[in-house]
Amino acid sequence: MQVKYYIPGLLANLKVEAAIDILSSGQYKSLICQCPYCGGRTDESLRRVAKEHFLYQRSQDMKSINGVTEGKRLPAFLERTERALQLSSEIRRKLGVEIPNQHFKTWLEVFPEVAKRI
Repeated sequence: MQVKYYIPGLLANLKVEAAIDILSSGQYKSLICQCPYCGGRTDESLRRVAKEHFLYQRSQDMKSINGVTEGKRLPAFLERTERALQLSSEIRRKLGVEIPNQHFKTWLEVFPEVAKRI
């Protein structure tokens, strides 16, 4: 089974090898996870903690979302999505690591339109 590693700043679950390439490059230190499971590591040992890290980070995401007032949730999410789109494109250019990002473009287009109908 292929191990994937979640990078919250990219809103992406990547093959662990791709995640290590990004995190160990030295160019994206802000993406290095300091959670209790990762502790700032950027090497193959991330493979062993990927599940725990994912669950921890997703719970942190939920806490963060719940901490934002309802009227500000969509703008906060769209801002985070825009940052992830820009960063994924930059990483592709600079490191040659392919990060799927078409869904970000879809979210940025569709969610505001849906919100208007609610």
